[in-house]
Amino acid sequence: MIRYLEDNEKGISEALYREAFPEDKDAFVEYYYSYVTKNNRILVMEQAEKVCSMLHLNPYRLSVNGTEVDAYYYVAVATSEECRHQGMMRKLLHKSLNDIHEEGHPFTYLMPANRAIYEPFDFRIVYQQKKVELPLEPGKANEKMAEMFDVYTLRDDWYVEKMLEEERVCAGDPPFEIVPYIMTRITHVEKMLGLLSSEKSLNVVLNVEDKIIPQNQGTFLWEISTSESFCRKLTETENGMRDKYTNDILQISTNIEELTEFVFGKQKIEGLGDVKVLDRICINEAV
Repeated sequence: MIRYLEDNEKGISEALYREAFPEDKDAFVEYYYSYVTKNNRILVMEQAEKVCSMLHLNPYRLSVNGTEVDAYYYVAVATSEECRHQGMMRKLLHKSLNDIHEEGHPFTYLMPANRAIYEPFDFRIVYQQKKVELPLEPGKANEKMAEMFDVYTLRDDWYVEKMLEEERVCAGDPPFEIVPYIMTRITHVEKMLGLLSSEKSLNVVLNVEDKIIPQNQGTFLWEISTSESFCRKLTETENGMRDKYTNDILQISTNIEELTEFVFGKQKIEGLGDVKVLDRICINEAV
């Protein structure tokens, strides 16, 4: 059975967490289940009342091109050893990605242990974490990041409290041998493209392929300028009258992984060179 755990049940996932991530010391696991799981969602697959596979959706508030958006950070993606290679995680990822779309979040992200695990689900690497010195006071930190980045995690009092506790329990730990990467995936085409702007006005008919989120697949009309961006999916009737929408309008066909790389500045799409992509990124959270 696949379901989201209720708040008072989240502790039943801790055994799988400890099995899957034995490198995390007790103090960190206790911190994670005391602080982080207060606000997150945990999607699990159970067999005989045992959590066999899980993923955690940790919510963050981000600024994207000056607009505040909510996004989920995938963490603690794990399947117990005896339950692997049965397609459990594939089902959890498919359900969670479609749920995130239904909630209207433009994109989601994760820190991969192995990028090859997530590439089949259309996640793509867009950012390598870097150290950024910021004031501890949330308002000043957000002001500084606004000057430096297109996409960054907003800070509030709870964020600072969590960060300080995390630094305390991780004190003395060796640094990452390899600086972590962040992978993103567009989960809502209209909402994502609505966050962009362009050096000049463009009208685009965009054909998108997304084999996991059906609502992202189809033909979209995208109107973008220096000050605003609006994208909507054409209805079946409109799609049947496409000449009305495609005469003298730029037509582009792409897939969701290519579109993700384009939006975050990792790949060009011919005809969209005037679009201001989101290539200045600061997502430095561990969990």
